[in-house]
Amino acid sequence: MKLNEDMGWFQAPANVAFVVIGLLYGQGDFKKSLIYAVNCGDDTDCTAGTVGSILGIMGGTAGMPQDWMSYLGDNIETMCILKGHGRYPKTITHLTDVVMNFLLIYPT
Repeated sequence: MKLNEDMGWFQAPANVAFVVIGLLYGQGDFKKSLIYAVNCGDDTDCTAGTVGSILGIMGGTAGMPQDWMSYLGDNIETMCILKGHGRYPKTITHLTDVVMNFLLIYPT
């Protein structure tokens, strides 16, 4: 039995379970958490992205392993329709500033 055969195209329930496994068994360690989630298989890009995002929110870049930091940068590369029109933030720092300014202007 393959997981995706039983569920069809809808992967979200399994992804949530794989994310939880990664977060619980990884015990806050960035590498271990991602590896546990990815090793569950199936929709690995989504589970790794979700685990990494959650841990990034919790610990920022300080929580990321140094040997992985060399692969990251601040630039945002996109192939969206607006590319070249200057209507999107060019860096993660700029995007963060835009989001934080929006939250200051429109608090929940």
